Amino acid sequence: MKFIITNDQNLNEVKEELVIVIDVLRAFTTACFAINNNPKDYIVVRNLNLAYKLKKENPEFILLGERNGFNLPGFDYGNSPTEIKDVDFSNKTIVHTTTLGTRGIINALKHTKKVITGSFVNADAIVKYIKNKTPDCVHLFCTDGRLNGNEDLMFARYIQGYFENKPLDINTIRENLTKHESGIRYLINPRTKSSKRDFFHALELNRFNFVLKAYLGTDDLIHFKRINL
Repeated sequence: MKFIITNDQNLNEVKEELVIVIDVLRAFTTACFAINNNPKDYIVVRNLNLAYKLKKENPEFILLGERNGFNLPGFDYGNSPTEIKDVDFSNKTIVHTTTLGTRGIINALKHTKKVITGSFVNADAIVKYIKNKTPDCVHLFCTDGRLNGNEDLMFARYIQGYFENKPLDINTIRENLTKHESGIRYLINPRTKSSKRDFFHALELNRFNFVLKAYLGTDDLIHFKRINL
């Protein structure tokens, strides 16, 4: 099994192979927390105007998301696991849009139908999913494409290390990220009142036992399906 750590610029290399779209801080951490609270449907969109349009047409929909880390006017919640971790979404449809994560999902689906999300909170489930599917190649797509030791790269290396018998220690990852510019942005210069707690929620290992698979629905919108493992 081959693992390739990649970013947007290299997605053209993907040819119907498994892509794990990684956004640890915070899109796919938040998505796991939200889906754990039982929504009936989960839609991800790239375009902010589309999110507002869906809400206008369906006032009961829940808008969740951010731009450049900040909460959005007219949205029910930010892109924050802290804000939604105790919210019951039963019989609700969530529409989620973020600066990088949801865009990454949509870009990946242009190249393959085999797309799941990546985050530490369901890392073990992702490992099990890979073992079950036994793909020849896994693309670890870091949506924060700088690949400079940030949280997305650390997650990619965590998954790769598991299969290559070079395991990374989550406590070491946490410690390093608190000193990294991405951690400082959440801990020292927070953009929202939930930023500090969001950082630590995003680095909770194996809180959830499911993966989130992205697919194009008959409504031409991208949805997440929960697959328990």
